[in-house]
Amino acid sequence: MSASTGNTTTGVILAGGKNSRMGSNKALLQIQGKTFIEHIAETLRQIVPEVIVIADQREEFEFLALPIYPDIYKDCGPLAGLHSSFMNTDIPAILAVTCDMPLVEASLLSTLLNSPPDHDAALFSTDEFIHPFPGLYRRTCLPRLEQNLEAKKYSVIGLIRTLNVITYPILPSPHSLKLNPFTHINNPSDYRKLHEGHL
Repeated sequence: MSASTGNTTTGVILAGGKNSRMGSNKALLQIQGKTFIEHIAETLRQIVPEVIVIADQREEFEFLALPIYPDIYKDCGPLAGLHSSFMNTDIPAILAVTCDMPLVEASLLSTLLNSPPDHDAALFSTDEFIHPFPGLYRRTCLPRLEQNLEAKKYSVIGLIRTLNVITYPILPSPHSLKLNPFTHINNPSDYRKLHEGHL
């Protein structure tokens, strides 16, 4: 990662989900003695100079001592989180990770940071599916983001299809044969498998 690339990007943790499948706040679940959101924040801090949290439940995340901003468009999912990220920072790009990805690795995120600057977004893909998170989104996305939100089109994948995107194939993690750094912990079964080391 070049210093200039990192200095033009803000790390963003999207923590505004309703957690309906988990039954509790996923960001505050623990692994190895720390909450998911702490693990993600520490990973982002390794590669970007600033990390912010997007969440409406400000009081739940004040222990992180990070800037916390609410969604401007309420109940519109992660698309609104991306929008709030751009509206609360003047940096050219954001590196967005959802709060349910505690295994995400700095080396993988650095791949996105090093992407060519002539794209709206840099993302990972498997076969023909593009993963919206983790993802690097540039400010050139903002006009389309706002158009979709105003039109009540809340799909992040729908947004991605309208952007100039570069993708990188997901490869097995060199650090672990069992744990997948792209895993989202969405429900109690996922959380149990995480602790058993079988994700």
